[in-house]
Amino acid sequence: MQIKRILEKRKNIILGVSLLITGVAIGVCAAVIVPLVVNSVRIKLQPQPIKVMDETEIKKQALAKFYNEIITAQDKQDWATLYKLVRQSVRDNVTEAQFTAHYSEQVGKDKIVSRETRVNSIEVTGNSGIVNRTIITCLAKDCTGKNRTEENARKPYEFVNGKWQIPDPEPSERALKAANYGYQNSSKSDQNDLLNDFGYGSDSSTYAVRNWAVYLDEHLEELIRVETIVEQDKLDRSRPIYNQQPAQ
Repeated sequence: MQIKRILEKRKNIILGVSLLITGVAIGVCAAVIVPLVVNSVRIKLQPQPIKVMDETEIKKQALAKFYNEIITAQDKQDWATLYKLVRQSVRDNVTEAQFTAHYSEQVGKDKIVSRETRVNSIEVTGNSGIVNRTIITCLAKDCTGKNRTEENARKPYEFVNGKWQIPDPEPSERALKAANYGYQNSSKSDQNDLLNDFGYGSDSSTYAVRNWAVYLDEHLEELIRVETIVEQDKLDRSRPIYNQQPAQ
């Protein structure tokens, strides 16, 4: 009200100038404040970004689940389920009945009180995965000393068609050569042991030798040991045999 009275007493020109200035000020304020309000509303209305899980993390969780299915089937001695999880070449060469009979027999032979699998880490790169695990086997209730064994390994897996599976590698020529010679020149008893250990229930020596070769590729020290035995056997066989005549 006081401002109004002062303005009424001023001359028209001053009134006009004042009104003009006031109008400009109002216009400026409106030009500044309105966009700020609109922008503020826009910011509030913008949808918040949805957190998307990293593809590698999704695969890592899937691999952990797959590996857990394997060790659970082993612990429960559920051979039918384990048969569905093993690599394809096993299912191509061994029937489920053979597989089940083989592992049931193996469990009967092993004097194991308990077995525990510890997953140390899981690594995923692209479509390849590694499970770093430790298997602790107890041969007695007092799981110490000779009654306790620990096996550490880095087990490879591959992501194919949206799911994890055990890879099915082909043996190297080097390992296959050593395995073939070792089997062919072993005693019948040793051949039966190899067939039992690497045939997974199959009676095919070719399949067992192939699996043994794959094992040798994965365990270089064992491959070198077999190669040493093979070379020594070849050397022994190449030596001439002299028939000694009895002394007269």
